[in-house]
Amino acid sequence: MAVKLLKDKSPLETRRDFCHEVKVMASFDHENILRFIGIARMGTSLMFIVKVSTDNILFAITDRLLSIN
Repeated sequence: MAVKLLKDKSPLETRRDFCHEVKVMASFDHENILRFIGIARMGTSLMFIVKVSTDNILFAITDRLLSIN
């Protein structure tokens, strides 16, 4: 799991970016992309929770691209 935390006192633009990212990630449905799990509240802060790929395909792709350059 990976968690992104939005603190209660974050600027409005940061809050908008956070909400946009949640909407985009929630719309993805692909095995090689982080999978949206949900949003949780911790006090007055919000947490954006995603499942990290367990097969390391993204690391393999990144390594391959870096070795080309």
